[in-house]
Amino acid sequence: MRYGKTPGKIIFVTVIIFFLFTFGATAEPELRPEKEGKIHLGMTTEGQLKAGSFTVTNTGDSRLMIEHYMVNCTCLEITSSSDENLDPGESGEYKFVFDTTGLGGKETEKEVIVFSNAPGSPHRIAISTQVRPKATYQTGSEEIIDGFSLLVDVRSPEQFKRGHIIGAKNVQKKDFSDWAKTLPEGIKLYVYSREGKISDRLVENLKSNLPLNLKSLVGGYLQWELAHESYLVENGE
Repeated sequence: MRYGKTPGKIIFVTVIIFFLFTFGATAEPELRPEKEGKIHLGMTTEGQLKAGSFTVTNTGDSRLMIEHYMVNCTCLEITSSSDENLDPGESGEYKFVFDTTGLGGKETEKEVIVFSNAPGSPHRIAISTQVRPKATYQTGSEEIIDGFSLLVDVRSPEQFKRGHIIGAKNVQKKDFSDWAKTLPEGIKLYVYSREGKISDRLVENLKSNLPLNLKSLVGGYLQWELAHESYLVENGE
């Protein structure tokens, strides 16, 4: 005997198939950037490096996969990013640095463009700032680095305490080599001893072994004391 399907069973199966097809087909990720993708850094000064961050959240119902990202200006650099895959409800953070050099007097907006498997990809996150011009009394860090130098006093701590050149750092002769190795390459060091003889030998012996610009002060502290007395810090005994 053959049995046919009842109308109720047919309807039930049809409904189940409909729901499986509908909800299975529409499950997809959704990328939602923080503040609707508008990140404002406020007021900055030309030459300032402004650090910031923003988040993106997966508000969809399947895994969001960040394929890659790009920026539309060399002045904007992504310094770190979180997991490239975000489950529903998860957020990822992007940290960046905005370099305002050469942008003085402008309302500037740059973009981070995020490519993913979410509908509407790529998504654009706008990062903006109002850059005021640098004042005549202000200088950028790069200008300081270009001429960066240190004045090093290799006399004893007792001699240094009694008097030294303004801004000098006291590093004893026995510690000088190890200390100098901790410095960035290219820094210029002006080294002086009491009469210049010890600093001469020290610089001569080390100049080929250290990636620094080493100079010994002719005549040492005593000559400086005779020629530039007003540039001394004298603490007494």
